[in-house]
Amino acid sequence: MNNEVKKVFFIINKFSGTGYQPALIASILEAGKARDTVSEFAFTEGPGHATALAEQAVAAGYDRVVAVGGDGTVNEVAKGLLYSDAKMGIIPKGSGNGLARHLSIPVNVNMALECLFTSQVITMDTFRVNGKLSVNGSGIGFDGYIANLFGTDKKRGLQGYTKLVLHEFMRFPEFEAVITIGGNQMKSHAFVIAIANSSQYGNNARIAPSASVCDEILNVSILKKIPPYRLSLI
Repeated sequence: MNNEVKKVFFIINKFSGTGYQPALIASILEAGKARDTVSEFAFTEGPGHATALAEQAVAAGYDRVVAVGGDGTVNEVAKGLLYSDAKMGIIPKGSGNGLARHLSIPVNVNMALECLFTSQVITMDTFRVNGKLSVNGSGIGFDGYIANLFGTDKKRGLQGYTKLVLHEFMRFPEFEAVITIGGNQMKSHAFVIAIANSSQYGNNARIAPSASVCDEILNVSILKKIPPYRLSLI
């Protein structure tokens, strides 16, 4: 962020990750004041609200719009900023923070705020799945199933996610898929088909280690189901 930036709007999801701490607002306002920047914020009230808030921030002329939450919040904010001149920032407060970790944005709030005001702005790839925007990664199979369940689970954070995965792993079967890439077709039994823009789901669980958000290439990873006897070796 350069010295000409004067207005920053923070879109905060209180329910991301392990919960909201009031000290977050103080840190945001202090960081803005130290750089002679107007920092304003709003809390999301439900699914899709972050997109509406981002669109309002663009209309109000904010230079930067910051997603404060997890990958879901980041995706919603990005949707509201698409095709605008506003730049997006991330303060990772989710359970996994996959895109933030890929971009080396610290999970510590004060360090992330420092990056927000000092880091270089990049142009990042996005893609669509069934007409819906994705900025980090999308999955077909077990990961998509878990993401859907986790979105409605009251037990947030890594512990809640891990418990959900272990509980659902045995009951979810492999499925048959036909995949066409560049005119080449292949059939496969899969447990997960991951379409990755960045390298990881979150918590440094890398699904596509060589992925880049700036190369205009999506990485497709096909995973088989791990036999139960091998789980103890992971």
